[in-house]
Amino acid sequence: MGDSSASSMNGSQGRVARLRRGGRQLQYEGQARICHCGMVAPLCTSSTEQNLGRRFFGCRNYQKGIGCGFFQWLDGEMGARPTQVINELVGYVDRYDDGNVMQRRGIENQVYVNVEEKIADIGLSMEKIDSRLKKVEGRLGLAIYGLLFTWLLIVVYIVC
Repeated sequence: MGDSSASSMNGSQGRVARLRRGGRQLQYEGQARICHCGMVAPLCTSSTEQNLGRRFFGCRNYQKGIGCGFFQWLDGEMGARPTQVINELVGYVDRYDDGNVMQRRGIENQVYVNVEEKIADIGLSMEKIDSRLKKVEGRLGLAIYGLLFTWLLIVVYIVC
């Protein structure tokens, strides 16, 4: 495997963990493994590039820094070819996942651009409406003055 698969592995550990649906089981078939701390050792799944997907028993306090160092593989050692195939498959999953992320981002960007265009159109429409409203208000003012002037003439005509 080249450097590109190693770099894709570093970014994929979260996705690989999701694919495995949790890496620790406290209950499993067969005889329970007891670590040197006297506790049941959980069955875990490796996420390292060399042993990706391999199952092992390990001290449950290992990540807390107080573990006893107990470690035992569930199965025998995998050969180079199965390890390579697993890593290539994870690379395919990563590229597929990355492609979906890019596609979603493209759609989100297009939606964002469309929304911005609609907002700009609404802004232009609002400006047109404001302009027309001001014209109507001006005409209404003239109409009111005309009406008042007409009433004044009628009053003057009636009085005189």
